[in-house]
Amino acid sequence: MTKPSTSPARIERCEIRKIRLPVGRRIGDNMCWFEFFNVCVVRLFTHDGLEGWGFGEKVYGGQFLKEASWNRPMPSVQEMQLTYEQEYAPDLKNESVFSAVHRSAAPWKQDNHLANALRFALWDLAAKASGLPLYRYLGAKKDENRVMAYASACEFHMSLDWVREFYRQKVAEGFRAVKIKVGHPDPRVDLERLQAVRTVIGAQTGLAADANQAWTAQETIDRLRFFTTEGVPLDYIEDPLPSDDLEGFRVLARETDIRVVGHDYINRPANLLPLLETRALWKLRFRDSVDYALEAASLAQAHGLGAIFCNTFAEVGIHAACALSCVERIEFADIAWNNLMETPVQLEDGWMVAPNRPGHGLVPRPDRMEEWNCPD
Repeated sequence: MTKPSTSPARIERCEIRKIRLPVGRRIGDNMCWFEFFNVCVVRLFTHDGLEGWGFGEKVYGGQFLKEASWNRPMPSVQEMQLTYEQEYAPDLKNESVFSAVHRSAAPWKQDNHLANALRFALWDLAAKASGLPLYRYLGAKKDENRVMAYASACEFHMSLDWVREFYRQKVAEGFRAVKIKVGHPDPRVDLERLQAVRTVIGAQTGLAADANQAWTAQETIDRLRFFTTEGVPLDYIEDPLPSDDLEGFRVLARETDIRVVGHDYINRPANLLPLLETRALWKLRFRDSVDYALEAASLAQAHGLGAIFCNTFAEVGIHAACALSCVERIEFADIAWNNLMETPVQLEDGWMVAPNRPGHGLVPRPDRMEEWNCPD
């Protein structure tokens, strides 16, 4: 990681807004669906004129079949501004952006939209104060600015015709790998979807699936054997079991050669250790923050594993993905949060490319901020 410069940039004030962002379709998995995010938008200002943008999203509405910690109402702007003044401003105001971003301050509160948005903005400011794109501030070289992307539509609740068209288009755009949501009670329904996608993507495109914790170890073995027998073997399966089913993961490690990737549902990197120690994982999957990725990368490397980056708000994860040598691919769900940005992160022939502007390079469009404004 780049050493902090001698820039005097100090945090002066914070503006907070809240928007209701349409996802662009009904996205979800075997446990839920939704069509909107509530987004906390943070704008941090330094005394010398820098601005850092941060975003922390929560699902709005939809339907959940199981309890999900991230399905919670977002407070009003007034309430969040008060929380900032009481809980964060005392530590941030007049502090150097470098000491703020590098200070350990429980940065992995994945349920905390305001904390996440502030961390997002602090990383933006630190890179801007150094005059570097975030991926270079994190230690990547100038030409280490792209990572292979795989297409993942979160399409469990979309029609087969929609699914076929989405993945047909993504392969035409140059994607070389895709991931499908599975976990239907009837394995034949999952099979039909996998067969439909395989037909449109061709034999040379990688095909994986995400079960979102729907199965037991034996069900995982049976389902993957069924898919293979029916002509649709998978490159890997993601999150087949609940993250705390350690014995189930040990069974998979001991009795099968199934390639397992995980685990989305572990909020803090330190909590990955028990799962890693089962030796069931083929690749480690990172959650959606720079802080999480930096910590989890050390664990992946210590266990000799490569890593896969999940989809991140407005694709900001590309910066950490470029900077961490263990990351082999990054998810692209083509969610409408990219419509919020003046200049979205670009994709070129199936590769995601980090913006070469100072900071993370993401600035929201004023017209969309007004259109989607939701202060209450």
